[in-house]
Amino acid sequence: MTNKKIVLINPNNKGNNVQGIFMRENLGLCYIAAYLRKSGFEVQIIDARIENSSPESVASRIIKIRPFLVGFSVIAKTAIDWCEETAKIIKSDKNNTPHTCLGNYFPTLQPIRALESMPSADSVILGEGEITIVKLANRLSRHTKWKHIVGLVYRTKSKIVVNKRRKLTRNLDKLLLPDHYASEHNLPEFAIEGSRGCYRACSFCSINPFIQAKTIKDRWRFRSAQNMIVEIKNATKKYPLLKIFRFIDPDFIGSPQHLDRLKEFISILKKEKLGITFIIDTRTEVVNDIPREIWQEFYNVGLREIFLGVETAIPEIKKKMLKYSNIDKDISAINLLNSLNIRTRFGFMMITPWSTEENLITNANVLRYLGFSRLDKYFQEMYLVPGTSAINLVDKNVKIWFDNDGKGEYYTYALPSPLKEVRTMCRFLVDQYQVFFNQIQSVHEKIRQMEIGGNKVQKLKEKMNDFNYSIFVDIIDIAKNISDIKNSKSVEECANNIVKNYKPKIISLEKEVNFVKKINN
Repeated sequence: MTNKKIVLINPNNKGNNVQGIFMRENLGLCYIAAYLRKSGFEVQIIDARIENSSPESVASRIIKIRPFLVGFSVIAKTAIDWCEETAKIIKSDKNNTPHTCLGNYFPTLQPIRALESMPSADSVILGEGEITIVKLANRLSRHTKWKHIVGLVYRTKSKIVVNKRRKLTRNLDKLLLPDHYASEHNLPEFAIEGSRGCYRACSFCSINPFIQAKTIKDRWRFRSAQNMIVEIKNATKKYPLLKIFRFIDPDFIGSPQHLDRLKEFISILKKEKLGITFIIDTRTEVVNDIPREIWQEFYNVGLREIFLGVETAIPEIKKKMLKYSNIDKDISAINLLNSLNIRTRFGFMMITPWSTEENLITNANVLRYLGFSRLDKYFQEMYLVPGTSAINLVDKNVKIWFDNDGKGEYYTYALPSPLKEVRTMCRFLVDQYQVFFNQIQSVHEKIRQMEIGGNKVQKLKEKMNDFNYSIFVDIIDIAKNISDIKNSKSVEECANNIVKNYKPKIISLEKEVNFVKKINN
């Protein structure tokens, strides 16, 4: 009998101290599972991140299932070690040695490096993988030749072969609806996408290198309003307790010419009265271009949060990033959304290859009053992603190398003093003081969840903003006085002093937050 069993794995990779607290289903695996099941395969998704599972426990489950194909979704290189440990155990079972393939951002952008980093992997699926993995599964299950498949990378005894990329699916309405698994893990939200790609091509962003669009039409492809509503209605009917839909696409709205699509989406939601809330990503220039009354209608049908890519307050750096906005327009967009009680989150890069000490101070001053910024925004740095135009832009004037002593996923770069000392201090604090940072994040989240408005809540937000700002400014001042940042003792001593100084302050602020919360309840 032909083996039809396939296991898809989301590795147990937590990311940084902020990303680690957000749990959501892997939508890419949901789509792939739908396509494989439609083709007659038995598919099981193991989300080791949500389950917090070890390589040993996951491998043990897979060995019992005995699949012929195991797929790992590897968004970041930091997950590779976990995947390799799992795959080694699976392949040590003499009764069944499945084909192992990798997909998602890291293997797509660096396929050769991915296979070199994971000896137990047999192949890589490039880009959007629904069609490619079905073709691979069909050939493997029939024991026929598979190495010529478009969109595949594989290893031979002497080299790694990269096949040409598969053409993108232009009409996203023709995609199968994903097989969601959020309810299996009691997650509070569904992941959903309304589009793929992005209209813009920011120099630092990995989206376009991942997509590799050949035309403007391919750069951003969208689902119709009716098609998105079908998925939402199906989900609410099947899982009535799940009411939050997080659109994971980086450019939900697209260009102003697609405003009719947004209006239709709002109109159908208003008619259906589904009682849902949702979250989207878009750009600040789009927010400013859309009339306020449409944002009000969007809020009325459930929009509660938007992520915006602000990135920096420095005009010269925005130009190098290919950002089509300025900080005044960013602030205008955030103020507009906040006035409608639509929460805003935003991307921000404090340190870039082009930053100066003066830029750090300017950015810090802007962050202090730009919405309600978490501490991690002050610590964020720009990494150089392989395949992006930023690498060529930076490499002309600055030395670059793979981070983490050459083992990292991204390139980092040389910085002048005191910026290099600030970067080292920030990294050390995040790496060595997780409990302290988690406490700060917890207090921030408690304040965020309070009712919008009111003097007491507003004062708490101001205190939290001042607290975060003060830590970062102190780091800058301390970094100036560190004579030899390579001396780990001096870094550790400075970090200890920061934590020692600010721990009583965050404890005091937490007590105040708990008191206000108790009164409000």
